[in-house]
Amino acid sequence: MAATLSASRRAPGFSPHLGVTWTRLYDDDGPVGVGTNSGRGDYSSAGVRVSALYRSRGRGVAAYGLLGTGLYTVSIERDQNPYGDVFWGNHAGVGIEVPIGGAAVSAEVSAVAMVTDYGAGAFNFPTVHVPLSVGVRF
Repeated sequence: MAATLSASRRAPGFSPHLGVTWTRLYDDDGPVGVGTNSGRGDYSSAGVRVSALYRSRGRGVAAYGLLGTGLYTVSIERDQNPYGDVFWGNHAGVGIEVPIGGAAVSAEVSAVAMVTDYGAGAFNFPTVHVPLSVGVRF
């Protein structure tokens, strides 16, 4: 599950994009593999991020892409994060918007890579998750 609250212009071309995100990945109860770097449990991440967003021109359905950076937290149920509370990370995503009156229905997929291996399941690999968001933009 993922949720995002964001603000940006809906005009074509480049615009700044600010967002607050929350993601929850539920534990699959699988065994912990050899060499993993964190315990098992439900994974949660929250972040504040800034992006450059490019929206296509034209009427009707509009495609967009975004690229940016932010600060994120990571927590795993029943496990203590040994590295601290806040991590820097980067994200990139693509999406589409379908206008409906003064609003737009959107669908977006993005990749978030944080500069920590906590929650990655492997030593010295970034923690990465790929949320899919569906929502309404005003």
